[in-house]
Amino acid sequence: MNHTDTWLVWLHHDLRLDDNPLWQAVIDGAPTSLIVVHVLPETTFLAPFSVPVDSKIPQPLSLGRQRFLLESLEHLQQDLKALGSDLWVTHGQADRRLPEIIRAHHCSRVITRQAVNGMECTVQNSVEAALPNGCTLERVETGQLLTAAELPFAQSALPTSFSAFRREIERTPQLAERMAAPLPAPTSLPPWSSVAPRGFDDSAQPLCEAHGWQTDSRSDYHYLGGEQAAHEHLHRYLNQIRTGRNETTRNALAGADFSTRLSPWLALGSLSPRRVMADLITTQASVITPQTSPHETSQASHDWVRVELLWREYFQWHARLMSPAPSDATATEAEPPQHAWVLSSADTFAHWCQGTTGVPWIDAGMQELAATGWLSNRLRQHVASFLVRDLKVDWRLGAAWFAYHLLDHDTAVNDGNWRHLAGIGCDSRDDRHFNMMKQAGQHDPQGTHVIRWLPALASLPPGMQRHAPWLSMMKAPVEGYPAQPCVHPEAWSAYLSGITPRVVRPLRPGSFEC
Repeated sequence: MNHTDTWLVWLHHDLRLDDNPLWQAVIDGAPTSLIVVHVLPETTFLAPFSVPVDSKIPQPLSLGRQRFLLESLEHLQQDLKALGSDLWVTHGQADRRLPEIIRAHHCSRVITRQAVNGMECTVQNSVEAALPNGCTLERVETGQLLTAAELPFAQSALPTSFSAFRREIERTPQLAERMAAPLPAPTSLPPWSSVAPRGFDDSAQPLCEAHGWQTDSRSDYHYLGGEQAAHEHLHRYLNQIRTGRNETTRNALAGADFSTRLSPWLALGSLSPRRVMADLITTQASVITPQTSPHETSQASHDWVRVELLWREYFQWHARLMSPAPSDATATEAEPPQHAWVLSSADTFAHWCQGTTGVPWIDAGMQELAATGWLSNRLRQHVASFLVRDLKVDWRLGAAWFAYHLLDHDTAVNDGNWRHLAGIGCDSRDDRHFNMMKQAGQHDPQGTHVIRWLPALASLPPGMQRHAPWLSMMKAPVEGYPAQPCVHPEAWSAYLSGITPRVVRPLRPGSFEC
């Protein structure tokens, strides 16, 4: 190594110090100076659907997602400064911007995380192909419970269903024994390159405007980006033994503690899944007493958190399996066969996005998503099923809308869930179709959640009338809400038999009524 050896750490969704092998790679390599860069994709500030859903570049970000990312980057910068380093945030096409930086600062090595999905892998391969002579790119596995070497099967032999994947993972030796212990946060890093910019450069300044975004006051939880907030929430959740409620409340719709709410921090990498799993196991062990059966604590109290982490792991490994090989800058992600999706009307999809379909159960969910960047697990499944199964719209359009809004958007997880609901890809089945009236009656029998996001329906009596206002409007439509649903499957009728029947006229495309 010469006396001017400068390395560059290229951050993606790994915005943390704790349990981040990227920093260990830097410490082991001991360069004389370091530059840490996060590149905002060139599409970050575009309008939704400016990027085709079948393209291999990221979707734009809503103001809510921009603010959460901004907070995460700002907190990481402060943490890096405390270690004698810093953070440079820039904006543009990574395979152009990074080589420019590397040439300007004579970097000899780039450290980055192993890409998880095909989009990331394509970008990484393009960056590697554009590196100047004398500079190499090192990919480090981070952000998953297990590395490829720790899997109990070859990556190419990934099970084709989640249940089979889970069985393999939970075979002896146990996951806790197979999973490497989380790495401690570094206590120091090589000094910042004296000539490199710091903070948000001019190209990244539009992100700072997202400070003005505020989540809707009806939201039960207000997220704060950054590693410290992530760990505080995790510790609070575990210390209150909230995991004991997760199995019975994972299908709930609202409340600050009805789920772990860790997914936004996991998605940006402000929190490591290994840290969550390790702390969960520690908490589980601490509550076992001679008077408490292991079944009660291990399975009933903690199992669903563990299962959700394994779902995330499965989708990420499936995405890695489908991704182009490293160093192949021309390869594209393998796509499963597509159904013959039919978009009968652009208006239909627009009403789904805006939460104006005339189906309150769906509209409440879509209004909440747009206003908060969050949606319960149950409603995510239902609005996705409605779009794909009832409206017959290509799942990729729905996935792109989720990508635009969700604070916890993770490409592998989002696409994996949408494919799962659409019945394509791994574990493909064609019967994942929810009856919206059955689900609404089961999960919101009084329509309480619906009127929270659709206050115009509060004038209707509690019960299924709020889920089928077209049957309840005896004299006149509710002002400000569609008079008829955009579709009305016959299967709904059995769950609406208690409402005085009226003639239902599904809306014709282009004839939306209020």
